Amino acid sequence: MNDPERAMLLSVHPRFATAILAGSKTVEVRRQRVAAPSGTLALLFATAPTMALVGMARIASVHVASPKEVWSAHRAQTGITRREYDAYMDGATQASGLTLEEPVSFEEPVTLSALREPSTLRRVTAT
Repeated sequence: MNDPERAMLLSVHPRFATAILAGSKTVEVRRQRVAAPSGTLALLFATAPTMALVGMARIASVHVASPKEVWSAHRAQTGITRREYDAYMDGATQASGLTLEEPVSFEEPVTLSALREPSTLRRVTAT
């Protein structure tokens, strides 16, 4: 964590958050260009029904290209089927494949309601 001020929030479905934290999904895909330098911390927010920060990982690299090129390069690491990928990328002209490393699960997820409390400063502990 070379730059403690540089972090990115990645909102992902709970099944993908679980796969990233388990190390079986090492590439997260996005429909647009992501400009994050190597080493950027990615905070993982699991969407409904979890609705919490569940862990973090480090962005090792970002591959920006056409959706076809990103799929070609990373399909085995995305944790999704070709059908899911095509449906997600429908209409996109550009895609990003974020290679993630060093995943860490939080001992206790930080809930959305806790994140919304302006006066609450919570310490997040990794397992």
